[in-house]
Amino acid sequence: MKKAIWIVILIIIAAAVYLAYPKNAKEQPKSNPLERTEKVRRGDLLVTVSAVGTIEPKQVIEVKSKASGQILKINVDEGDKVKEGDLICILDKTTVLNDYRQAEADLRVAEVTADQAKKELKRQKELYDNNLISEADYDNALLKKETAEAQLIRSQAALSSAKERLDDTTIKSPINGIILKRYVDEGQIIASGISNVSGGTSIVRVAVMDTVYVQVDVDETDIGKVAVGQKCSVEADAFPGEKFYGGIIKISPLGEVEQNVTYFKVTTEVDNSGGVLKAGMNATCDITCGEALDVLMVPREAVMDKNELQGKSQGGKMRNKSRKGVSQKIVFVMKNNIPNPVPVEIGISNYEFTEIKSGLREGEEILVRAKSMVMADREKFRERMKRWNSLPGVEKSKGK
Repeated sequence: MKKAIWIVILIIIAAAVYLAYPKNAKEQPKSNPLERTEKVRRGDLLVTVSAVGTIEPKQVIEVKSKASGQILKINVDEGDKVKEGDLICILDKTTVLNDYRQAEADLRVAEVTADQAKKELKRQKELYDNNLISEADYDNALLKKETAEAQLIRSQAALSSAKERLDDTTIKSPINGIILKRYVDEGQIIASGISNVSGGTSIVRVAVMDTVYVQVDVDETDIGKVAVGQKCSVEADAFPGEKFYGGIIKISPLGEVEQNVTYFKVTTEVDNSGGVLKAGMNATCDITCGEALDVLMVPREAVMDKNELQGKSQGGKMRNKSRKGVSQKIVFVMKNNIPNPVPVEIGISNYEFTEIKSGLREGEEILVRAKSMVMADREKFRERMKRWNSLPGVEKSKGK
């Protein structure tokens, strides 16, 4: 019964369209600016979501010094590329160098003292074994040896600390990157980053820029199409027409509301091996949410919803129940200058085209109507369907 009703609907659509167009091929229809004809063609279809955001470094480090003191030499400037271990600046070493030399001297004394105490204990042990000294004398020799060894350990630790403080006066780059900001100049006195309650003085900001992050705001109406791993292309405002490529690595689970619009932060990782992109640049990111290569496609306006054309009749008994996951629509195919409704199975769509999986052939001529005309035709069709349902002998659909 449902199949018969659908056949009747298609006949009505065809009849209505036939009456709206000239019966005689010699009669030329008036041109309508709201409609045109196109051919079914084959091509590649991409579904993208566009969003704007800013370019950010992949990694940023604020370089500070563990030591305090005056800067004697600074070896970098903003924009300089550095490698891990490259010299950034040198602090005055006078005090820490004196401490280091004192620690070295103390260590040498401790080593000699420990060696003498060890030899003395050996002699005292021989005398004690021959009952030539008392046990108390032997214990005193043992205590001196242990004390000397403890002092040796303390001296070694002191020298190690002094060496570390001396090394801290030479500040080196912790990563391969580029100097984004230099905060100090030669002659300036800086505070330690570990012993100062304020956190110490920042010397430079160094960032990894071979790969950058582009964080964009995606509207909640589009976020359902976006997933981690999808590819994207980025165009910076500073370089119109030049594309940079990457992919999505993170989607914020928490939406943010701004001016009554909810959006989600999406982070993309983009290759910048050429070093063109700069931190803080504004950019537009096109995320590829779907693609269909070498497929049949038609203008999006040519595809009409079958359910809307036949009307959502009281409970939807006439609504088409297509296979799960398959969307069926209608496209008007031109035959003898008359549009004929043809059911089609569609795939993905973007703002311009819709993929046709079945129902059409490449090269067929189809009717494309502006949306305003389509909506008017749908309303007229709904009225015809209401009159059709009111005829005797026609089963009326029940409301929900």
